[in-house]
Amino acid sequence: MKMQGPEQGWERRELQHGWLTLYALTVALEVPAMLARYVAGLIVASVVIHMNGQGGNAQEWAKLAAVGPIVWSALALVTPQGGGWWWRQRQGGRAPSARERETYERALRELQSRTNTPLPAVESWFVRDEPRCEAAVYGNTLMLSSGALQLQNGHLPALLAHELGHLRGMDAKLTVAVNRLVLKPLKLVAPPDPDEHQPRSPARQLVEMDHRARKTLATVGLTRWTLAKAMALMRGGLAVGPEEVVQLV
Repeated sequence: MKMQGPEQGWERRELQHGWLTLYALTVALEVPAMLARYVAGLIVASVVIHMNGQGGNAQEWAKLAAVGPIVWSALALVTPQGGGWWWRQRQGGRAPSARERETYERALRELQSRTNTPLPAVESWFVRDEPRCEAAVYGNTLMLSSGALQLQNGHLPALLAHELGHLRGMDAKLTVAVNRLVLKPLKLVAPPDPDEHQPRSPARQLVEMDHRARKTLATVGLTRWTLAKAMALMRGGLAVGPEEVVQLV
């Protein structure tokens, strides 16, 4: 009996469970973010309960704030329903035109004619106006650039074959799960100064140069920096980066 068969079977099992190990390690790296959300949730819930003068368990709300994003992320491993709409907004996508839809469906028919295996069905697909050839999947959603839809000589069916292949495994769902670990970034934007472009009077210049004024500005700057770092920690993304959107190409 040859050893090639068992070795290949072992490799398949490794690949099958490898995504779960990767996801578990990613969630483990989010523990500091969970703790930060718990502390912030506990403080906010305690203040609200105290102000309302009503009974309540602040710890339960804090636990929900801490583990809520993790639960939401894990649900994507079961079904990534709804993630495609969010991704389309982030990508600046649009609905395909009638001509683009016809091109897409023709390429699918050509691809299906080359195999007896039914093709995986996408939940939805959209077009991103980009002259370069780009394609990606996110959960059950497919993105095609306008340049990709102009491919000739059978290249579009080949491109679709690659992208639809992601839907046969767990990698497409894992992409959504990892992205759900990161909450929408919260940016502290300073309100515009109406006098920013106005000439400063000598009196104002003296105030700005005063030691107490500089100390106040330094304190405000440090406070803003601390709050920004705290919110960056609470929104997660220690493993993938808070601004990064993972997608399969």
